This record gives sequence, structure tokens and C-alpha cells, in this order.
Amino acid sequence: MKPAFLDRLLNALALLVLAGISVFLAARWQALPSRVPMHYNAFGEIDRWGSKTSLAALLGVAWVLYGLLSVIGRFPALWNTGGLQITEANQARVYAALLHLLSSTKLLMALVFGFLALCSILARPLPAWFMPVTLALLLGNLGGWMLRAYRSQ
Repeated sequence: MKPAFLDRLLNALALLVLAGISVFLAARWQALPSRVPMHYNAFGEIDRWGSKTSLAALLGVAWVLYGLLSVIGRFPALWNTGGLQITEANQARVYAALLHLLSSTKLLMALVFGFLALCSILARPLPAWFMPVTLALLLGNLGGWMLRAYRSQ
């Protein structure tokens, strides 16, 4: 299945975010203190500190997740479609909606990891809106694309 323009755009934006935060971290590496924020509580307050190499690990996890979701996107026949009835007539529409879900999830994941890394690089607490907005975006994204996939049956 060939990715649509929307999928290519979302993937490019996700790669741009991940590459940008990676370059920013590399550029600031020498100026970073040996201890940086590594965990935030539900209110966005820093509640654990770690070494700056933990930031590289955080970005490494983001890159691995992006790669895994990209590989998964290449094998739609293996997807767990959550009870969707896939037929020859609806296969292209349903798989397209689910591919949009994967592509938009990759972008959201890159933005979340990028923002977390940026706050840690700058040693700043997370804003109070971060957790509710992140949850709303992720759940809204999932719900919206799954609804579209169900309607495509």
C-alpha cells in the first residue's frame, strides 16, 4: 500500500522534529550540566534528576519507536484491526485510515518526546497544560482515526 500525501507529510514532520531536537541536543551537549531533569510529576514539576546521557537515551527511544511504527506501517496484513471486518471492497479505505493513525501517532510521539527533551535540556518544568493536552491529543487522534476506519467498513 502506497502512503498518501498526508502520511508522507506527517512522517516528514515527525522526522524533522526528531532530527531538530537531536541536533539541538548535540549543539548544547558541552554546555549541559552533568545533572538534568529526567522525570516530571503530574503537575509538571521536576521530581527526578539524571545524567545528561539520559537525554540521549530518551531521544534514542523516540527514534526506535518511530522506526518500529514505520516498519509496522509497511505490513498492514499483520495489523490487529480491532474487530474491523476487512474485505476486498473496503481494504484500501480501512488500511488508509489506519495508516493515517500510525503516521499521526508518529508525529505526536515525536512532538511529545521532543518537548520533554527540550524541557530537560533547558532544565525547565513542564507547563501545567502538558499532561491534559497530550492525553487529549493522543486519545483524540486514536478515536478519530478508529472511527473513520469503522465508518470505512
